[in-house]
Parts: sequence; C-alpha cells; structure tokens
Amino acid sequence: MDDLRDRYARLVAAFGARSEAFDPDQLAADAESLAAEADSTWLRSQTRALAAASRAIGGAEWDFEAIVDVSLPPLDPTALARLNEQLPGAGPLAERRAAHDVATSLTPDALRSAAEELLRVFRRRAVEDLELPIDHALALAVVERPAEAWHVRLAPAVLTLNASAGWTADRLIRAIPANAYPGRHLSRLMRLPAPEWSPSPEMTVDCGLAAVGREILMADHELAHEIERIGRLSGLRWSGERIVAVSRARADLAPMFAAVAHGLPFQDVRRELFVLGADAQRSEALITRWRDPLERARSLARAAGPPLVRSWLATTGQTTGLQRLLAERLVPTILRADMVDAAG
Repeated sequence: MDDLRDRYARLVAAFGARSEAFDPDQLAADAESLAAEADSTWLRSQTRALAAASRAIGGAEWDFEAIVDVSLPPLDPTALARLNEQLPGAGPLAERRAAHDVATSLTPDALRSAAEELLRVFRRRAVEDLELPIDHALALAVVERPAEAWHVRLAPAVLTLNASAGWTADRLIRAIPANAYPGRHLSRLMRLPAPEWSPSPEMTVDCGLAAVGREILMADHELAHEIERIGRLSGLRWSGERIVAVSRARADLAPMFAAVAHGLPFQDVRRELFVLGADAQRSEALITRWRDPLERARSLARAAGPPLVRSWLATTGQTTGLQRLLAERLVPTILRADMVDAAG
C-alpha cells in the first residue's frame, strides 16, 4: 500500500513540475499501470485521470470528462431569469451586474470586520452542528498587496485575504465558507494526507463540498440575515436578501459558463458571455483563462461538483454525508456508486 502511495506521489510531483525532462506519454503509461494495481477506487480514479491529462498534454485529444470524472450537468433554465430579476434597473445585464458589485464592494477595513464576523458565525455553526473540537480554529489575516492579483491563500492554520484584489459581498460569502467552515481547511485537517493535483476527480468533489457545505450549516435566508447584520456592523447599507439571491443565481449559471468554455472553438463567444452578464473585462479574462485546456477542465469540475454532491447528500443524509466529505478522500465515481446502491 505504501509503495502504491509513494508511486502516486512521484507521478503527481512530476506532473506538477513538468520540467524539461517531463515525458507526458511515459507518465501516462506509468499512471495507467498504477491504476491497474490500485487498492482503492479513489487511487484508481485519480491515476486514470492523471493519465488522461498527461496524454492530452502530450498531444492527444483532451478528454475533459475523464480528467475530472464528471460530465457537464444540466443547465438551469431559471438561473439567468432569476439573476435578471434580482438586479435592479433596465439596462444590459452586464452593466447591472457591475453596478451591483460596486454597490456591495468592501474597503480594506470593511473587509476585515465583515470577514472576521462571518468566519466567527460559521465557526460557531460548525462547532455546534458538527460537534467539532475547538482546536479546529482558523486564524484570519487581511493584507494589502496591490501588485498581486490573488484573493485568497489558505495555509494550514491561516486564511489570508488580499484586500487590494477587489472584494464584494458576493466574493466574501463564497470565500469564507469555501476555505474555512466547512471547506478546505477542515478537510485538510481531518483527511489522511495525500498528494494533490488539479484539476482532478477529487477536485470535483471538493468543489461540491465548498458550495454545499455552507448550505448544510446555514440556509439562504439565514445567511441573508447574517449578511445584513454584518453589513450594519461594518457601516454598510445593503440588502442581505438581494446579495444572497444574486450569489445563488450566479452560482447556478456555472454550467452555462462551462458549456461556453467547452464549446471552444466557437464564434460570438463575447456575445454569449455578455448575455450571461459578463462585462468586457470579465469576458476577456475568461477567454484568456480558457485558452489553457486544464482551465476548461476546472470549469467543468466547478460546474458539476455542487449538483453531484447535492444529489449524493440526498441519499446519504446531510450530517453523515458532510462528515464523510470532510474526513474521506472521495471522487465522483464513489459518489455515483453510492447513489446506485441506495437506489437498488
């Protein structure tokens, strides 16, 4: 078992480094060989996906579904209408979306106070609802790095936010639950360690955990109440209900953005993104990112992870399911098999 894990760690390190000596075809062959010997579904899924990614880098056709172990979920036909309904005004959606972000933007001081309070709320909920020990606490640091574009960095015990990168209420309510409670911080502490690479099947499940874990601890109407209260404490006048509704609609648009990304090459991409509410700057950023096929695979994982995890939780139960998501290393193949067994 240790030999298999050691071999896997070496393959992940080679894939991540991709030095001048990197041989994608050889790595793919080694990964397939390891998959044939794998002692768990998790290891078999991860190594087969690694082989698919390596073959693609070596010149084979990109099999995005094999790399993240999931297919594009059904598109939500109501998401765009809900976003249009929640954003006031009569202009183009992209303009109203940008105006909403400006109206709910956070200064560095407001970011610090709002993030600290939201982290405290989720920490209390996680301890009470999941009966987690107090030593799972996560420290928060807010820095100003104008020359750097990153928003969030997560170390084992510290969540660092870059206040200079541009923060809105929507970004805040996505970042805190995803990286703190009950997101990557807890999963890193509770799971057995293993080499990580991205995008991968495990990333698909983690994307689902980041989105759905918050919903288990706090319903949308509860979050809206907390956001409104936190805004008042920070001297901000905003509607918590609107912020949460817009955030939900944006999240539900993820499959549509992934469909655009996976339609490459295509015509009129900027027009399609404009219809989805992306302004010119956001559209160019997405197009630039999607020129990297691995980024297209990540868009698929982010879109498919939440609905997959929601469906799985419906069969396993929310509390039991969340405990497993935090403590075990899971991949979509395992979740799908669980749902088949439950249905049978």
